[in-house]
Amino acid sequence: MLRSKAMRIFVGIAVPLVLISGMLTLYFFKSPLVCTIHELTGIHCPGCGTGRALTAIVHFRFFTALRCNAPIVLLLPLLGWYSFCGYMSYVFGVKNLPRFDVKPWMAYMIIAVIAVYCILRNIPVFPFTLLAPPEIVF
Repeated sequence: MLRSKAMRIFVGIAVPLVLISGMLTLYFFKSPLVCTIHELTGIHCPGCGTGRALTAIVHFRFFTALRCNAPIVLLLPLLGWYSFCGYMSYVFGVKNLPRFDVKPWMAYMIIAVIAVYCILRNIPVFPFTLLAPPEIVF
């Protein structure tokens, strides 16, 4: 059974440890992530700059994080809250945390905004070049 007590204890301990170790890695060693799509094609994918944005967030440089990848940084609180709700529900059985239903049109809107962002950040003309992630942040 997936929801056994031992599995809930394991997840309850492992998830915070993985998050803390990831944050410490980003804080002390910067982002080890390299975008394969950008390396092979020179095109900035929607995720380009996410590692640098997360590194900037753990250093409390929020404007730099927005400069690296604004959509991911803006969606991060929502993704974090939904992940936290799932964690609390699975590990502790807490089901009454407030969250709103994500309608299909909302998901389509987010996907459309990210797609337009991806297209605009690859146009090599000012002001669109401001959307491309900076090469070196730290």
